[in-house]
Amino acid sequence: MNRRSSWAASTLRAGIACAAFACVYVQPALAGNARWTSNGPFGGRVDSAVPGTGQPNVFYATAHRSVYRSNDGGNTWVAATAGLATVSAGAGVVVPHPTLPGRLLLAGARGVFATQDSGRSWLRKDVGLPTTTTSFRTVDIAYAPSDPTRVFLATADAGLFRSVDGGSTWSPAGGSTLPNKLDRLAVDPNDPLKILVWVLERDTSSFSASLYKSINGGASFSPITGPWNSGGPTTEPVSLLAYNPNIPGTVFVSNVFGNYRSTDGGASFLQSVSLPVGPTQRMQSLDVHPSATNNIVFGSSNGVLFSPDNGASFAPRNNGLSVTVGDPASIGPIIVDPANPSRWIAFSVSGEVFVTNNAGTNWSVIGAGLRGTRIETVAVHPTRPQRVYAGLRNLRTEATSAALYLSDDFGQNWLRTNANLGLDTVNAIVFDPVTASSPATTRMFALGADFAPLGALPNSFRGGIFRSSDGGVSWAVADNLIPLPETGPAAIGEVNTMLIDPLSAEGGLSQVIYFGANGRVACLGNSPQLEVPRIWRSSNGSISWTPRDTLPLGGCQPRLMYPQPVAMVFQSGSATTLYAGTRLSGYCFSCNDPVPTLANGVFKSTNSGLEWTSASAGLPLMSSTGSVQNINSLIAIPGQPNNLFAALSDPTKPDEPGRVYKTINGGASWVPADNGIANVRVRVLRVEPANPGRVYAGAAGSDTSPGGVYFTDNGGTSWLSISIGLPLDSAQSLAVSVPVSGSPTVHAGTDEGVWSLTRVPDADIDGPSDADENLAPNSGDGNADGTPDRLQTDVATITIADVNPGAAKGGSGSTTISNIDLRKAGSSCQQIFDATSVDPELLPEDPGYLPNAGLIRFEFINCTTAQVLATFHAETFGPDWVFRRFGPATSGNALTLQWLGMGNGAIRNGRSFLLTVTDNGPGDLRQESGRILFVGGPVQEQPLFNNGFE
Repeated sequence: MNRRSSWAASTLRAGIACAAFACVYVQPALAGNARWTSNGPFGGRVDSAVPGTGQPNVFYATAHRSVYRSNDGGNTWVAATAGLATVSAGAGVVVPHPTLPGRLLLAGARGVFATQDSGRSWLRKDVGLPTTTTSFRTVDIAYAPSDPTRVFLATADAGLFRSVDGGSTWSPAGGSTLPNKLDRLAVDPNDPLKILVWVLERDTSSFSASLYKSINGGASFSPITGPWNSGGPTTEPVSLLAYNPNIPGTVFVSNVFGNYRSTDGGASFLQSVSLPVGPTQRMQSLDVHPSATNNIVFGSSNGVLFSPDNGASFAPRNNGLSVTVGDPASIGPIIVDPANPSRWIAFSVSGEVFVTNNAGTNWSVIGAGLRGTRIETVAVHPTRPQRVYAGLRNLRTEATSAALYLSDDFGQNWLRTNANLGLDTVNAIVFDPVTASSPATTRMFALGADFAPLGALPNSFRGGIFRSSDGGVSWAVADNLIPLPETGPAAIGEVNTMLIDPLSAEGGLSQVIYFGANGRVACLGNSPQLEVPRIWRSSNGSISWTPRDTLPLGGCQPRLMYPQPVAMVFQSGSATTLYAGTRLSGYCFSCNDPVPTLANGVFKSTNSGLEWTSASAGLPLMSSTGSVQNINSLIAIPGQPNNLFAALSDPTKPDEPGRVYKTINGGASWVPADNGIANVRVRVLRVEPANPGRVYAGAAGSDTSPGGVYFTDNGGTSWLSISIGLPLDSAQSLAVSVPVSGSPTVHAGTDEGVWSLTRVPDADIDGPSDADENLAPNSGDGNADGTPDRLQTDVATITIADVNPGAAKGGSGSTTISNIDLRKAGSSCQQIFDATSVDPELLPEDPGYLPNAGLIRFEFINCTTAQVLATFHAETFGPDWVFRRFGPATSGNALTLQWLGMGNGAIRNGRSFLLTVTDNGPGDLRQESGRILFVGGPVQEQPLFNNGFE
């Protein structure tokens, strides 16, 4: 679904449509123009990947919240997500029907989805599942290969379910013989009644094993005793539980406890011979040669392994699969191409997609279009605006994938820039401004953490800071004198933020640098003790560091909680006054912890960090009575001493939106400053370089409240949305490229890569550009009221492409302009936002209807009821046309997302429809009060079974 934006496009997509508050002009999606677009970095966390049954060169993969399909053997990918509501990040497991091409099932967090058209459209298949339980989460799904009518579904806390009708309906399985908390399952390829299930509740009085087996189709299960059952934690997931379909009875189980193989169907297991890297290397996936029955290819925590003898021995196949020499990528899913068994595709756990055409002799990177990279930070070089850096957050506790990428063309192409960069997660990129005049010699810092692989000793792994003196080409450790690892990642933990004082420059380098990290606090009895400081200072350009931590130490009841700095800023014009924004570490909402009352929020130092005092008066409290809410972002406004903005959220109410506050007196008092973005959770704030009056905010979102990017030009008095095209859950980082001439480009780091948007004139900030609105009839006055549409905040012109070429349409043109005119049923509804066309392919099909005139999207803020006159100037509507909208039948409930009729809420008169839209009424895609998000359009009724419709 296309999102919102007040930035305009530069070229057309061959179509125009007009409605009485918006005229729609569709343009080709060029990166950075009019709407947010993305060109990578591609790859990221892929949780499952499979070849299409009977579909040569077709592969499917799940990444983040989406399913992707490749039609060219994995080289390029496109999203296949229409209808996939409520799929959570990292939750998707896709499986193909064993015999029917184009049919797949997806286990996706809140339920099960099915497609019969290769992912064009997905439908929920939840009959019999407890999907209304908010904690319900699916974790694995499998067909019985020898009887595809049987499907099994593992859940996180509701036990096992089975279907005997191919996944249409479900019933509980296992009963009292199986725990509720499950991890993975596997079905014997040759016997649909034999199922293996790994559980997450062993060493309890009722369930003493981790692996269970059924021989009666899931009616009951018996425990399997294995060598992994002695000692260790009670809840340990597996990285691999799979049969070799070519050799009956062969099963593999693997994780931190080791790698094991059974040759008797799971009745007994023996530990596999030492893998090449050693006992810490674990197998994470497998695929088999279609005809050489003993040949298995494994994805492992240290690259790819090949076994020519059914898992009796292993050989590494990692040439070209490394981020750095000797450090192979950790591989999740792996595919052996059924049409070419020498061609393998390997998906690293948080980075790139690799391919080999010679059975692993060498590898190269592919995967364009596969958007699963979680971008934790984006940064723009201070003097080279086209150079953009993207730092990734590893979504698992270990990774050996590239963590930093560089683009030198505003995000159109990306390259690794990781030479000697020992970080798996990059939280921030910071430039030394006194070195920025020459990009080739710019000194910069990467902040984050290096995670030890599961089961490995952490001695050689460190979090912290790396430094580059050549603009990011190569890196070296910059925190040598900070305490080294003891019991986990580096003792300072993840480094989150850094400040560089350019006024301290000597010898061409800034000397005074601060950083904030998680640090470490421990409890001695009930008293918290600082073991590793959280804030550090260097006076010699990062050669050595001294602590500057007098922040509060938190408390020890009911568990250790203490504030950790996540953002630091200098007061504008000062080198000695600085602020730190903190989050309260340790609080556990799911554990029913009481509301914390510990010190948290914004702290201020006026003596270079030697002493810190609270500067949080007026900031909102957790549950209104507890600690100051967690700080997500903190910025100071250049040239305006004492002016700061803070974005906050409440961990005691994780489903509630956050707030933005502002201080004009150095933190002595704070007031709300989020009119226009209230009711969404802002994760990042950013000031536009060279224009300190403009502040951007990136907000999180969900299926029924999409995230977005907002900006203010008036000090936070009001905010305007610029969000067309962004992913649902954007954004978590922002940066701005300001060229010498031309408009700035905003870059947003999301869970689906870097997205960019270049500002072009849009005087009324309604989404379409001035140039697009000038294309409306009557010389740009689509509603014929005497005022150009581009000057009216309650009128927008949207361009719509010919969505169904060759179909019978009322108009003769290949495109249509929709002019949308806001009829002010509510006095507060003065501004339309993010009016745009919507590609019907991005939404599920609406059986019985065809969107032959195109679909539109628009949003209101601070509005409860509005009337909208949508006029499609190039169309002639007959009696078989009605207006439909897509949204939740029940407000805020993503499980009820569907196509809905509008009844009397859409009255047609010639080429126009008078729409009545109501806040939180059926179909409103914004669950927050006072915000209305509409997606829909005129559709032509189709006779049942027309054109082969089933």
